Amino acid sequence: MTKSVELESYCAPGATVERFTISPNPGIILQAFRFSPPRPNPLTIFFIPGWISRMAGWKTVLREMTAIWPVIYLETREKNSAETTANSSFGTQAIASDLVKAAHGLNLIPETTLWFGSSLGATAILEAIHSLDIPPLALALVGPNAEFRIPLWGRVLIACFPPALYSLMKPFVKWYLRTFRLDVAHDHKQYEKYCTALDEANPARLKRGAQELARYTVWDRLPEIECPVLIFGGSRDILHEPENLRLMERLLPKGRYLDMGTNSATHSPAMVQHLEKFVNRVMEKPGKMTGHRQYG
Repeated sequence: MTKSVELESYCAPGATVERFTISPNPGIILQAFRFSPPRPNPLTIFFIPGWISRMAGWKTVLREMTAIWPVIYLETREKNSAETTANSSFGTQAIASDLVKAAHGLNLIPETTLWFGSSLGATAILEAIHSLDIPPLALALVGPNAEFRIPLWGRVLIACFPPALYSLMKPFVKWYLRTFRLDVAHDHKQYEKYCTALDEANPARLKRGAQELARYTVWDRLPEIECPVLIFGGSRDILHEPENLRLMERLLPKGRYLDMGTNSATHSPAMVQHLEKFVNRVMEKPGKMTGHRQYG
């Protein structure tokens, strides 16, 4: 395990962090971070970021979380930090398999662990739950993707474009995002965040992942998930399709939805405050949350 001054900037005052690696599947080595809060807490947050998401985008959230809970932040296999094989899959099922085996390897106790994920990380969590012998205490998901809408012309473009020419394709992808998939006028930070992530992404993994994700949906998994689930979304976060998040809430037996307006708000201290309220309710009455009303 290693420590660094830069990593300490992700910690709340008095918290500590250690970097380590874990190999959940053959040929796969993932980078992870273990945060310890200033005071002990019985609950652990298992944190799974989104597709090509940068840890820097979660700094504010991690500083808030690590003031309260132990956090294990796991970077998924499409990240540059991961070691993979030439034929590795980068789809939802492969990432979900990593999560299940990593949770086992980390000796996470289901009854005292909350799985927290964003975007594809959140979708992979929903997929992973079905392979666990015992579900976690609860899930908290930021903008989970029920499906990945890539138009036919986009699939053709992805299939034909070699990763070596990724730098030529990036400007078009950024234009498409800001023109059709993001509300730049109300949340320019979201656009800036995705541009930086695209600049740092691994082109070959990005291409293979996009091809696999285009064929995936999570809808049929939702009715079988029995633990409490809090979904964070934003009515202006067009990319994560708020109407789908509301439908996911209705399909989840113990689902709750909280509309925070923008993607930036779902990555803010206010989100962590809502998360703490949710955790307190679940730990007071584990497994008892029912109904489908907005949380908050």
